[in-house]
Amino acid sequence: MGTELDGVRGLINRASLLQDTAMKLDPTGPPVAVVAWLGYDTPSVDTDIVTAPFGGKSEAGARALDGFVDGLRAAHDPSPSHLTVVGHSYGSTYSAKRPAPATASPPTA
Repeated sequence: MGTELDGVRGLINRASLLQDTAMKLDPTGPPVAVVAWLGYDTPSVDTDIVTAPFGGKSEAGARALDGFVDGLRAAHDPSPSHLTVVGHSYGSTYSAKRPAPATASPPTA
């Protein structure tokens, strides 16, 4: 909550760390891409603290994320791929409200 665009450098650094870690865990595996996405209106700590998990901001965030993920899938070539959405902090609230795609693959171990 309270994340603003001026904090995007931290988001980019965490995304880079996630990508580096994934590639180190499977150095001979397929390439890994990580996106730090901030395409929603974050709740204000002062005014939205009570309603943020239940209100329109989380639902609007879920719709925005759903559209973004649909765009990723549409732009991808037809080869098999694996897409994982990880939500941190308030992102876990709206990513949990996002509907699973009809073509979702079962989780892998």
